[in-house]
Amino acid sequence: MIKKRSMFLLVMIGLFVLCSLVFASEKNSFSQYSPSMSPLGEKFSADKAYGHIQHLAEKIGPRPAGSPKERQAAQYIYYILEQSGWQVTHQPFSKVVVNPNPLDPEHKVQVINSQNIIAELPGREPETILLGAHYDSADVYAPGALDNASGVGVLLEIARILATENHEKTYQIVFFGAE
Repeated sequence: MIKKRSMFLLVMIGLFVLCSLVFASEKNSFSQYSPSMSPLGEKFSADKAYGHIQHLAEKIGPRPAGSPKERQAAQYIYYILEQSGWQVTHQPFSKVVVNPNPLDPEHKVQVINSQNIIAELPGREPETILLGAHYDSADVYAPGALDNASGVGVLLEIARILATENHEKTYQIVFFGAE
């Protein structure tokens, strides 16, 4: 039951994002498109998106900000985007976090290191469409399928599709670390 509900949620998120992309790319007229004509809708693979979710949530597991698992997730995302033909860079940063756990006074304040993964697919026009999702998870007790491997999985599948299409506008996808 949970797997069906998760798959349904994933498909709904994917459809929402795809519809947003299709309508955002139109030149002020919605009448030229019908959902069945969308070049993206026919090729979106929920199975591939779900495969990314499984990799992040099950193979890598919990990805707390600044952890080795978060770095492993960043490497996975970077690799997938690069293999799809995107221009990929990373933006490292440090962040001060306050541990809200009053029972752990030893680690009240700490500095963590993380990075954003930035991918770009240049178009013929300078106008840019920006998509984003965070890839870390809340803590070590949650595998992070809904926080936020589902968003990352859908965006990685959209990235695969966009890389195969001709497009006028530039696309950027940012995967945020330490959200």
